Amino acid sequence: MRYQALIMDDEWMMCEALQRIITAHCPDFEVKDISYNGLDGLKLMETNRYDVILTDIRMPKMDGLEFLRKIRERNNQIPVVIITGHNEFEYTRKAIRLGATDYILKPLDKGEIKEVLNQLAELIRKDSGREAANDWDRINGGVKLIASMTEYMQEHYRDEKLSIAYFSEKMDFNPSYLSRLFKMEIGKGFVHYLTDIRIEHAKRLLASSELQIWEIGERVGYLDKNHFGKVFKKEVGVPPGEYREKLNLS
Repeated sequence: MRYQALIMDDEWMMCEALQRIITAHCPDFEVKDISYNGLDGLKLMETNRYDVILTDIRMPKMDGLEFLRKIRERNNQIPVVIITGHNEFEYTRKAIRLGATDYILKPLDKGEIKEVLNQLAELIRKDSGREAANDWDRINGGVKLIASMTEYMQEHYRDEKLSIAYFSEKMDFNPSYLSRLFKMEIGKGFVHYLTDIRIEHAKRLLASSELQIWEIGERVGYLDKNHFGKVFKKEVGVPPGEYREKLNLS
């Protein structure tokens, strides 16, 4: 069985490119229809059944966000994948909060599209009963999930085991999806965010304590003194010892 997809984008070349990629590289899916705005997409949904919708955010007549809002108001939980640009993350955040399942970045990347649709195929293949419904509820609750992750990271930043893999196992989420959702919601990658937390705490300790450099490194999650020094210099511009000396001279 091949799952039926509806593509919505006001640029016909984008629709054609996406259709070619799906046809050539996503054997579980076929593009059943193409729409160039959300209003026509809603009309198509009245007479056709789809398993997934891939929609651009910005379109005439009705954009992707309004389209998503309309179908969720009708309690239609069909998976919706947002097509978005790097500079449109605020729109993407709104889409996730409205119940978007995932997102694909422009310019289109074949590998990313395969990854997103393969994950969708796994979920769709599950029973249409409670287990599948729970999966969609968990994915659509992604904003709360990321908030709980960042709260945990703020409190446990010293823990060396913190990683996307750690949270993926703990929360039973696909690590690739979790990583993408984290970056979309926070605006930076997981490692970058964790590094920022650790370095900020290290700077406070350098300014307010007499601890040795290696002790500070350990207290913020770096057991290897040399690694701590390299990360600190990369983020701050100077090694931790020099940073402390400048503070003492000021």
